[in-house]
This record gives sequence, structure tokens and C-alpha cells, in this order.
Amino acid sequence: MNETFEGIYGYSPPDEQETHDLAKKYRMLLDIRFLTVVVKDEEVVGFMIAMPDLYEGNMKARGRLFPFGFIHILRAAKRSRPLDLLLAGIAPKYRGRGIDMLMSREMLRPAITAGIEHVDSHHELETNSRVRAEMERQRGQIYKRYRIFQKALCVTPRPASVGPRAGARGPTWRAGTRGRRR
Repeated sequence: MNETFEGIYGYSPPDEQETHDLAKKYRMLLDIRFLTVVVKDEEVVGFMIAMPDLYEGNMKARGRLFPFGFIHILRAAKRSRPLDLLLAGIAPKYRGRGIDMLMSREMLRPAITAGIEHVDSHHELETNSRVRAEMERQRGQIYKRYRIFQKALCVTPRPASVGPRAGARGPTWRAGTRGRRR
């Protein structure tokens, strides 16, 4: 997995303990029908992991697993119509050989049988033209955008007496006045 995502902005490889914890955390919720792994000569070439959308179950459980919240979540996993594509990747030396289409086909067959109506893809960078082209070939539509903007709030800290409001007096608040101005 680490070599698959190498070079993607913001990716930091998980260590063995983090990988083990993630597997343990999601093992109960994963459906083997929506797990695709491509192996060549005992080497994992590509993988795709999806799971039914659990939003409805989480809402019914009010975010609590116990005492009975897990029942709502498991029931939602069986009745869910959207499928969330969580993670997918192909080893760099096997990219561009149609493995992505093979994995998608193998994922969609059981999804159609399970009554899945649409697949919601994981987040992709706008600059990741290969993945976006693959989605467009499969008639995927962009219906949500997530953007993160970065702005430096202050390059160097300024002393309180420097700046446009130096010496200006704003409202002051007194303890025990319940928000009334002095």
C-alpha cells in the first residue's frame, strides 16, 4: 500500500501497528463481496476496498455502539443502497494496464446483485488526472468538492503595541456584569 500512494500530497505511510489497528477496527463492517485484490506471482498488484454506507445506521444509533447501537449499524450495512469506495490502489509498475477496470468490474458485479444504486468514490485530488480520467471513462460524475485552503495567519509575531490598532481601545468587559459594557 505504501508504494501505491507514494508521491501523493499529504500521504504519510502508516506503521505496522497503525495498519493492524485499522484492520481490526473495520474487520466487522467489511463485506468480503466488496473487497477486491489482484495478485500476480504472489505479489499484491492492486486492491480496492468498499463498504456499504453506514450513515443511516449511525443516525439511528445516535453515534453510540452500546447498548444496541451496533444492531442499527449492522442492519444499515445490509440495507444500504450507496456503496462507499474507501481505498484503492495499484502498484506503480502495473498502472496503465487495465487493472483498474478489472477491479471495478469485479466490485460492481456483487454490488448490483446486492441492490447497490450508486458508488460514492473516495476523495481524489483534482490534480490526479489518471484517477479522474478513469472515473470519467466509467461515466462517473463529480457532485461534491472538498477543498482545503491554507493561509499563513502571521509570518512573524508582532508585539501588541505595533500595528494599525496600536493604542486603540476596544470594548472592555468586567467580570460579574453578565456581558454588560463598562
